[in-house]
Amino acid sequence: MMKSSRKIFSAALMILIAVCVHRAQQSVHPGIELYKSANYVSAIGALKSAVGTKEFKANGEMWNYLGLAYMATKDNKRAVKSFEKAAKLDAAKGVYRTNLAHAHFALGKYKKAASESEKAIAIDPTSVTAYIIHGLASYQTGKFDAAEKDADKILQLDRTVASAYVLKSRVVMERLKKRLAAGSSMKKEVELLRSIKELLAAGKDLSKNTSDYDALNEEYDAISAFYSYFSGKKAETTADPPVPEANTTPLRLLSKPRASYTDSARQSNVQGTIKLAVLFAADGKVRHILVLSRLGKGLDENAIKAARSIIFDPKTRDGKPVSVVRIIEYSFSIY
Repeated sequence: MMKSSRKIFSAALMILIAVCVHRAQQSVHPGIELYKSANYVSAIGALKSAVGTKEFKANGEMWNYLGLAYMATKDNKRAVKSFEKAAKLDAAKGVYRTNLAHAHFALGKYKKAASESEKAIAIDPTSVTAYIIHGLASYQTGKFDAAEKDADKILQLDRTVASAYVLKSRVVMERLKKRLAAGSSMKKEVELLRSIKELLAAGKDLSKNTSDYDALNEEYDAISAFYSYFSGKKAETTADPPVPEANTTPLRLLSKPRASYTDSARQSNVQGTIKLAVLFAADGKVRHILVLSRLGKGLDENAIKAARSIIFDPKTRDGKPVSVVRIIEYSFSIY
């Protein structure tokens, strides 16, 4: 459903979520030590050998660390099996369910990720990590109300969790898209953009010096660009570019793929122009797209798909890349 968001959030999980692990009370197995020293391949070998022995075959912690080592090497299918074994051996350990949910999410199995994170939350209702995974899985499956509820719960537990602010921002953006699709205008909805911006600003103040602060800062810059554009600037199009500012270089589109027609649109003789508000982010990626005028019959989706594939050089200010919003148009004509 949201391929680009999946990539973003999959990366966010690996960076933002600190996977909780059970620490042994007694001596630490060499395989665990290898994992902790980031020697993941050797850790897998040592842990696989260990769980094959009578001594460690029923040791949930060993299976859990084997799963973590598999995830570290991107072998998420084997990670799932290892975490399933750990959870079966010790059903009281919510962290094993959380790690299992994480592995399912990494595989794009969002329903299973949601299910396992719910089990983890039932065991430990204070698990921020479990709520993060459940919220992201809900977002990816279009359950935006549930995702927002999870974000709010996370912030109740810990106001410094930057990823919760990002998740809540994305949910509000989806709500904005829905309103625009129903016929509202950006002029009417600019206050919603302002509310997102203020939320992210508060998050930035509370989440300084945290590991996932950069993701929050990027989201703030993106929403700020949208708010600035629609609250005070005249609409711009690629056919009528803005006047260059001092000490800046303008956004430069290197490649703008064409949006393909659909059979349904041809059969219905649908023609016209779709306008998209596109956030060209400082990191060289298309971050957000809002549809300002629609044609239907699958053309809107094709225009969005084409816009996501635009290659560009970001705008710069004082030598540094910055995010900027531009109106991109896709015209469709049968002739």
